[in-house]
Amino acid sequence: MLVEDSPPLHVLIDGDMIPLDLRLDANGYWRTRHNLYLHRVMAELYSGKQLQKSEIVHHINYNKQDNRRCNLMVLANQKDHKILHAITDAKKLGVSILTEWHCKACDQVKSRESFSNNDTYWNKVHNKCKSCVSTYKKEKGLNLDKFNARARLSQQYRRYLKSNKTQISWLNEYR
Repeated sequence: MLVEDSPPLHVLIDGDMIPLDLRLDANGYWRTRHNLYLHRVMAELYSGKQLQKSEIVHHINYNKQDNRRCNLMVLANQKDHKILHAITDAKKLGVSILTEWHCKACDQVKSRESFSNNDTYWNKVHNKCKSCVSTYKKEKGLNLDKFNARARLSQQYRRYLKSNKTQISWLNEYR
């Protein structure tokens, strides 16, 4: 489905001006008819080289639909992008990123000791403090089977059967 108010955009390919049919995706980014992100296409056109899959295109003014050259910045990887956002958020809040971090879940500025030192998915990508990560995992029921010995043995049994492709008859009596 095409968005009626999509900007008219043409790309020069082999001397022909080809129109790009654009649509807005659920996250607010423009996508081409080939399901490519428009900001990545524009960054490739501006830089004159193809972007690596690991490279991230950052919108400087945080407007996902503003794909002007002056608003796009290419970063080497997702980690650099998260660091850039952390520094920008810290400047907005007026805190020092060396001593304090902002927890996006509880919307509080806390000391760095309140965040995990491990480079994990939860505290680095989502910028959540230890207590918010714990609360989230409890609400979602994550890691509950971690210490359940019966569930772990059952899982080991299923893996054993899958790897050997045979079923031992005496084990079936104990199921």
